Amino acid sequence: MKKLVLLYLVTLFLLVSLTIPVWAQNLYSIAVLPFDDGSIDETWWGDYDVGSGVADEFVTALLNLKPKTFRVIEREQIQRVLQEQEFGASGLVDASTAAQIGKILGVQFLLMGRVTEFSNKTAGGSLSLGGKGLGLQTTTSRVVIDARLVDTATAEIIVAAKGEGEKKQPHISLEYDWHTLDFSSEEFRATNLG
Repeated sequence: MKKLVLLYLVTLFLLVSLTIPVWAQNLYSIAVLPFDDGSIDETWWGDYDVGSGVADEFVTALLNLKPKTFRVIEREQIQRVLQEQEFGASGLVDASTAAQIGKILGVQFLLMGRVTEFSNKTAGGSLSLGGKGLGLQTTTSRVVIDARLVDTATAEIIVAAKGEGEKKQPHISLEYDWHTLDFSSEEFRATNLG
């Protein structure tokens, strides 16, 4: 799934880099805000910060653009400004408040957005009889994001894009004499067969 998300992120930034001219040695300065993930049900994955993870993927994609187009501001500095100015305390950062944040950070552009879907669904089952059995399952992971590039001088949204990715992962397990071998487990992957 990470590869699909990264593909969408790189595609977004290729589009952005085509719409923003780059002169000789001039690089545009940009800050990537943590993506809002407040609408996602957080019960199944615990304390994982999906929005910051997506922001990290964008930072990596921006820094790997060829030719180099952007100077990216460190996330710690962004977090400090958000806390000091109490932006995002309500979870509401729009284009105008993003422009204020960008001016405080001294950047020309802010990348912000929302993770609108982040899910794992497992289907399948197993059959066991007398200590012998077979289990077949497929887990489908899906992520959908909406991203916006904001000009901090005008608070104008320059580019808006939606990206989505899905990955299916099969899980096979065998049971023999009440012992289960799960071919998708970390323990199996650590063996010579895995």
